[in-house]
Formats: sequence, C-alpha cells, structure tokens
Amino acid sequence: MPDIYIQLKNKVLIEKDKQSIYVQDVARIAAPNPCIVSKIKVYTLTNDDKDIIVISAIDIVKKIQNALPDHTVNIVGADNIVVEKIRQQKNVSVILVAIAWILLYFGAGLTIMYFHEDTSMKEVHQRLHYLLTGEESDTPYWIQIPYSLGIGIGMMVFFNNVFKKKINEEPSPLEVEMFLYDDNINKYLVKKPKLNKKDDA
Repeated sequence: MPDIYIQLKNKVLIEKDKQSIYVQDVARIAAPNPCIVSKIKVYTLTNDDKDIIVISAIDIVKKIQNALPDHTVNIVGADNIVVEKIRQQKNVSVILVAIAWILLYFGAGLTIMYFHEDTSMKEVHQRLHYLLTGEESDTPYWIQIPYSLGIGIGMMVFFNNVFKKKINEEPSPLEVEMFLYDDNINKYLVKKPKLNKKDDA
C-alpha cells in the first residue's frame, strides 16, 4: 500500500468567508499523488464556527483514508492544528495611539528615574568623578551624558532594532516573547475541549 506522509502546520490563517478547508491548507504533504491528497476536504465551516477552530490529526487521517482507502496515512509532528479566521482590519484611531504613546513614554521615563533614585545613581557618578579626577563635582556631565546616551543605544541593541532596520538576523527579545506567547496560546486552544470540533460533513 502506498504511504502518505502528512506534517501538520502549527497554525494557519484563512479568509473569513472561506467555506471549506483542504489538506493543502493545513499540512505539508509527501505522497505518490500529492495533487490528489491536497484537494481532499478535511473540514467544512459553518455559521456556528467561531474565529478559531482546532482540527485533530485523527480527523484529517480519517478524511484521507475515506478518499484513498488503499493508502496508508502517516502523521508527522503535531497532533492538532489551529485554524484562525482573518479578522477585518479596523481603522486605527490616531488619538488612541497618541494617548498610548504618551503614557508609555512618560511611564518608561518615570521608571528609569525611580530606578536611578533608588540606586543613588547621582551619588555613584559623583563618586566615580572623584575617583577618576580627584576633584568633587555635583554635575559630572562627562559621565552623565555618555551614560544617558548609552541607555538609549543599549535598548536599541538589546531589542535588535534601529527604527525599521534590524541590526542582525537574530530575533529580538520582544520577538522571542511574542513567539512564546503565540505558542502558549496555540497549546491552550488545542487543550480547550469546546474548540475541538469534529467535522462529519
């Protein structure tokens, strides 16, 4: 019996008005007749379906075996796939963006100031100035200015992003956190029983 190998994708996005989901939409295929396998319908969307659907690998195997009973189907990788309908983009409110930007700007600034106050950074700079020059100064600008610039440059290097250009090909910490967050969401959705709807159509 010919073998069919199916590797489910982690997550796929579909158009909101899409009526049917096929093997080619949710999986990578290795088979003697991939064109035939790819066109097999594995799920029919109804009005009862919400924006997120979880399809089990077992259900996909059954659909393929019903269509090609003389083939052996092998699943490689994940046991479920998350299918999400693409939501209609809403117009972004300039006022809300401005308010959020202002709150984040002042919030981040206050956080940095409170940190420096708690750690007595001003006294540290004054002490460094005295140790390096032998003179006392209340405003060692030659230390404070490079230090302030270094905070901004350090943040850009840390987040691996200068405006719209990346410094290197490595993902930034924010991108890693977003990836882990998305991965955890997918795992949660897979384990949530009411989203695991079997399609018998």
